[in-house]
Amino acid sequence: MNIVICMCVYNNEAGLPAVLRNIRLLKPMFNEIKILVAYSFSHDQSLSILMNNTDELSIEIIQVNVIPNVNKTRNISNARNVLLQTIRDKYNHFPYFIMMDANEYSCIGEINVDLISESLSRHSEWDAISFNREAGYYDHWALSISPYVYSFCHFVDFRKAVTKMRDYFNPILDDYVKNKQNEYIPVLSSFDGFSIYKMDKFIDCHYSDIIDLSLFPPNTIYEHIQTVGINIQSHLVFDCEHRHFHLQAIKKHGAQIKICPKHLFKKINPANPHLRGPA
Repeated sequence: MNIVICMCVYNNEAGLPAVLRNIRLLKPMFNEIKILVAYSFSHDQSLSILMNNTDELSIEIIQVNVIPNVNKTRNISNARNVLLQTIRDKYNHFPYFIMMDANEYSCIGEINVDLISESLSRHSEWDAISFNREAGYYDHWALSISPYVYSFCHFVDFRKAVTKMRDYFNPILDDYVKNKQNEYIPVLSSFDGFSIYKMDKFIDCHYSDIIDLSLFPPNTIYEHIQTVGINIQSHLVFDCEHRHFHLQAIKKHGAQIKICPKHLFKKINPANPHLRGPA
């Protein structure tokens, strides 16, 4: 099996060595791993780290310019879409691709290689799968789980909105961790720093920070408002790019988006830099 791993890199020297270490651990699982990096000019050693590993890990670096004074999520969306277009042009015959964050917290603990193997063996149960982490599930920004489908940041009282969302989701996740570890949690969107995608369900989709109301299932936004008892700030338009990507795949292809409750990455102590791996 061949797979593409995609990363956006911008001032990521703190996390990049550990991320590349985890990719090395995945190499024996696949006939070929192609790493695509959307690299934006950085003020640290990110490029040197990538260049030092280019030959060993088959890294293809694609220059992507950060647009000044533009929303961060817009820049990330643009970078991810460049990665998708490269896949369309060169690697669309691969069955899967991975989106993986290169920051200093998402994917730096040692990866559970067996869990990747297990998940791929159960590919009929998902079209996109993300994972829990030993350090805790953190990515509520990208999460949509009924009835919490809309971005909490767009509610008038966003702190109350995200608190209600966490109070709803965290017990569900805990229940799966304790009692249903071999089952997957169905959601509308989830990322948490690492997600595997089926090529045929997602290759014709794209990332966007613009909210497209037509992608949400009927009445779900109204149900979310009723559930939290808070109105939406209609003038805010920027959203997590992953939500659009996932909702579009559901709309186009009926994609099944799942969360695995098992821990993909171990928790590490950030104060121990030797745990992050060699650069």
